[in-house]
Amino acid sequence: MHTSKDRAEPKVIILAGGAGRRLWPLSSPQYPKYLMEFEGRTLLQQAYTRVDIPDENKYIIGAGNVAVLIKRDLLEINNNFSDKNLLLEPLSKNTAPAAALGISILDKEDIAVILPADHIIKPSDEFNRSLRDAVKLAAKGHIAVIGINPEHPATGYGYIKKGEELDSGWKVVEFKEKPDAKTAQEYLKSGNYLWNAGIYVFNVSVMREEMDRYAGYISRAFSELKADRSNLKEIYKNMPGISIDYAVMEKTDRAAVTAFKGYWKDLGSWKTVKEEPRNSGEEKSKGDVRKNEW
Repeated sequence: MHTSKDRAEPKVIILAGGAGRRLWPLSSPQYPKYLMEFEGRTLLQQAYTRVDIPDENKYIIGAGNVAVLIKRDLLEINNNFSDKNLLLEPLSKNTAPAAALGISILDKEDIAVILPADHIIKPSDEFNRSLRDAVKLAAKGHIAVIGINPEHPATGYGYIKKGEELDSGWKVVEFKEKPDAKTAQEYLKSGNYLWNAGIYVFNVSVMREEMDRYAGYISRAFSELKADRSNLKEIYKNMPGISIDYAVMEKTDRAAVTAFKGYWKDLGSWKTVKEEPRNSGEEKSKGDVRKNEW
């Protein structure tokens, strides 16, 4: 049973999935990229410690075949990490089914954060400021996405067009696929676009409503999920692989965006990995230090 104090803080669902084939042989289905170490900590450890909330409110969704590696990685930074906070996918089906699995264990009044495990984001205090802005939007019924102020006309990221200004962000006009170089230059010049970081914040009941509306096949499948999740493999076997962007975000009229002004990179290619320092010998982060109140 959650207390009213618990309700004031979001529940974070860290997506530690994907096959890792784009970074083979450094990353593989048997040793995913979020276990790669950058500046003294793995990407998963960085994602886990990045958000200033209690550890009991952090959940990991990961591949069942690397459950031992995930748990070992997290126990290095949290001796009390519990199996109840680790949800294992029997198959990789992209981010929409993973999000549905994550919110299946939450209460409908909860605010949930969907956070990929394979991003470089810094500084953490600036990220938490953006996250608090996104939580404010979610509390008003929006499905908030954290956008990134574009630094150059990137063709490898999706874009978000900003619309009507809100208290802590903007309404989303539309999501744009990865553009060609000319279009990316136009987006950058206009000042009306942000990169899509794939970080979503929402009230659980709102996301369930939008999944019912736009991706009912996911909602119907997960409505059959047993309390012990013993039939999860059967549900996943019949589930199409689809991202939360395609399933919900590009269709909903409840999307809003807030801007993160710090450093962000999605390590999705060898080019981006080579640009990041690894094992630099810098002092490791001291862990999940509480600085902010939700």
